[in-house]
Amino acid sequence: MAASFATLPPYCSIQKRPFTFQHHLITFGLSSNTKLILRALPHIALQNHASQAITDIKTKFLNAFVDSAFEFVDQLVLPSQTNFAPVEELKEAMDISDIEGHMPDNFPEGVYIRNGS
Repeated sequence: MAASFATLPPYCSIQKRPFTFQHHLITFGLSSNTKLILRALPHIALQNHASQAITDIKTKFLNAFVDSAFEFVDQLVLPSQTNFAPVEELKEAMDISDIEGHMPDNFPEGVYIRNGS
């Protein structure tokens, strides 16, 4: 049985990817500098596309891992910490006119948010 081997020129590598951009169709009548720029554009576009694809894959993989490893739930509040628990939203603001005691003279004005029961 006879076998023959032929070496083929490399058309693909990590640094140089193949492309089918036919720049000769649009370079007729352009300057040599413009032709050089047009030849370089497909390489840059392919490298950016591959870089973006790798970044997207890494981001999706990390998000999937975090979602599968962690489950975020509301924790129960200890009885001694009920004053710091979230409260239901009051629908509208209310003016307080009946105050027992007195407000200190240097008490700052502003909005005060009730927290706890």
